[in-house]
Amino acid sequence: RKSARLVQPHNNRFSPPARRALLYCCPTMPSAVLTGAVVAVITTLGLSGNQSPQERTHSRGWEDKALPPRDRALKLVAAMNLTERLVLLHGAAGDGIGNTAAIPRLGIPSFKLEDGPSGVADWQTMVTNWPSSLTMAATWDTALMREYGAACGAEQRGKGMQVMLGPGVNLARVPVGGRNFEYLGEDPVLAGMLAAAEVDGIQSEGVVACVKHWIDNNQEGPGHNGRLITSSVVSDRANFELYFAPFHAAAAAGAGSVMCSYNLVNGTYSCQNERYLTTYLKDALGFAGWVVSDWGADHDSIASINAGMDQTMPGDLKSNGTVNATRVAILNGAIPLSRIEDALTRILTPLFSVGAFDRKDYGNKSADVRSTDHAKKNLQFAQSSTVLLKNRGGILPLSPSATYKLGVVGDASNVKGGGSGSVWSTHIVTPTEGIVDRLNAGSANPAIAELQSSTSQTTSHPPPIRFRKERGNESSCTTPHGRHGVTVCNYDINYTSCGMGQCDQSKCTTPVSAADIDASVAVASMVDVVIVNVAVTSTEGYDRDNMTLGPAQDELIRRVAAANPNTIVVVRCPGAILMPWAADVQAILVQFLPGEMSGAALAATIFGDADPAGRLPLSFPATENNTWITSAEQYPGIEQPGTAEPRYIATYTEELLMGYRWFDAAGQTPAFAFGAGLSYTNFSWGGLTATASAVSCTITNVGSRTGVAVAQLYLGFPSSAGEPPKLLRNFSKLTLSAGDSQRVVWSLSAQDRSVWNPAAASWQEVLGDFKVYVGASSQDVKLAGLFTVNSANQ
Repeated sequence: RKSARLVQPHNNRFSPPARRALLYCCPTMPSAVLTGAVVAVITTLGLSGNQSPQERTHSRGWEDKALPPRDRALKLVAAMNLTERLVLLHGAAGDGIGNTAAIPRLGIPSFKLEDGPSGVADWQTMVTNWPSSLTMAATWDTALMREYGAACGAEQRGKGMQVMLGPGVNLARVPVGGRNFEYLGEDPVLAGMLAAAEVDGIQSEGVVACVKHWIDNNQEGPGHNGRLITSSVVSDRANFELYFAPFHAAAAAGAGSVMCSYNLVNGTYSCQNERYLTTYLKDALGFAGWVVSDWGADHDSIASINAGMDQTMPGDLKSNGTVNATRVAILNGAIPLSRIEDALTRILTPLFSVGAFDRKDYGNKSADVRSTDHAKKNLQFAQSSTVLLKNRGGILPLSPSATYKLGVVGDASNVKGGGSGSVWSTHIVTPTEGIVDRLNAGSANPAIAELQSSTSQTTSHPPPIRFRKERGNESSCTTPHGRHGVTVCNYDINYTSCGMGQCDQSKCTTPVSAADIDASVAVASMVDVVIVNVAVTSTEGYDRDNMTLGPAQDELIRRVAAANPNTIVVVRCPGAILMPWAADVQAILVQFLPGEMSGAALAATIFGDADPAGRLPLSFPATENNTWITSAEQYPGIEQPGTAEPRYIATYTEELLMGYRWFDAAGQTPAFAFGAGLSYTNFSWGGLTATASAVSCTITNVGSRTGVAVAQLYLGFPSSAGEPPKLLRNFSKLTLSAGDSQRVVWSLSAQDRSVWNPAAASWQEVLGDFKVYVGASSQDVKLAGLFTVNSANQ
């Protein structure tokens, strides 16, 4: 109060907004300070009472929809007083997992941010539980990925959100990484092309895409949330060629926001690392949007904003003291006005761009955003990501009309990841339910038909018959309504999800008891063909302990396979998984984490309604130690003495040799290679032509049915470049009818032929002979060629 009285004689020097800012920010500041630095700041901001009436009356030009988004943002920033400017730099209460407060004077609404990346998360109900991001990466389909982004964006908008926290684009450097299911695989080109498509889809629906987590945030451990105190030590070359690349692609696609991560990078917290936020992300990669902190990842708002972070979440600005002290420091110039204005412009421009100020169709948190159209898309996404890894003797597809007994045993509902990326499910279609639905209704899906008539969480069709353990008792099986000759016998094992909780591997693995194994074997012994469903998931906060399904599920498969020679295994998983039983079974399908349409997608695939169109977005090692992670120095990191952070240092000593790059360079063979996956038909590959600017070939369906091929283009650099043996440079997904051919043409740019030169801090085009590989996976090369680059200008 004393300070306010000292200021009072000078109050006629300031406009009412300026006086409110002074009293709000500086209630106890001495008048000498106010008449010095503070007066200068207020005057600079255009809040002085000496302005003319014309100057004090804003034209509200930011409301002119004809202006470019950045121009509108600049006009709005110019109209904001200091207090208002601080509002958008931090979080507030609201309906989203993150929010900014409204500024009614200027018509700025509260902006809401919500968790993704595979649906509207944060315990929100009446939403669609889509396949996980890694599952969608298995589609290798940019067009479908854009549809996925648009569908996710539409539901976020329907719930009243303006920002979706996704896509996640960190690479699967650590095979057991707990959040690999939220990301897009192990390759920067695959992840980048898919991320760009998803960003475009999300933002087409009036929602800003927030790409995460910048940067080198490739593990959750050691232990629970060790990511918070671990520094990733990574070379510039590895970052530019691998880990930056998906972010660069998303930025080029116009992503409006990027989230800085919890971990430290080369010794400095990501959210206050000027080299990585400003020099690399904003300058080198050309990112024009805003950087928001992960929730609680901002340790010092002043240091972070000065370094290049633009917004802290979920709470207020804070530095080495109280919120008020932080505001006083900012007022006194701790953050240059130019930096504040830059942050605000970066925040507002994408929001104007997607229509957040102009659209009238943002819903609210209580809205039901499910729809028949989204249910159909959800089924399509899950079908298109299903990977067939083995099909001995052509056991698949099964006939839906022949007379035989089909057993379905094992996991029923472990279909999604946990933590902030977990999404509520209306109803999870189990494998048994999906198969019975398919046999009852042909290619129609009752789960979709039900959604057309009701929003109930219960299904309208009868539940599947549960096997009651009487060995050989056929009354435990059912012929679905007598429509077809397939008799279905089942023994389902249910899994309870961790939801948005953080769980270790023991709680993420479908529990299988000895009694469950005995019952499943009994089913297998009475049927002609048996499908064994096994599953493990993962969550934010914990890495998996290993890549196994657990000894109980491995034993389940072995014993079922011993009881029935026609055993088909269906795996649901959050990343790479070990398959020590692969030689013992006839067929292997991988669904990753397909979401609530899991069983319907499985039924469509096993009965041949859909060709298995997915391909692996990461390598599946043969054994636990058959990877590029060979020391604790690499992962989980070496513990440091004392209590100062970082407590652990994880050094990326493998450099560029991660994923399929390592398998090629080390001469190792994975169990299943990056890009692998089979079709129900066969293809011939020919007509390769290769130059420095383009590669083309012809692919022909030589089988008897329509099928999907995913053609992958890899380059081998001249040895002088020091690159891995093969690098993915492009891909194309083709659906071909029997006998049809298609010419595939891929353009090559100088960037495709370049490497990062750390000494010059720039890209350098490589000269010499390049090898060309076109194939069905990183190790299944169908065509090989060569081209030579003689000039850097070619």
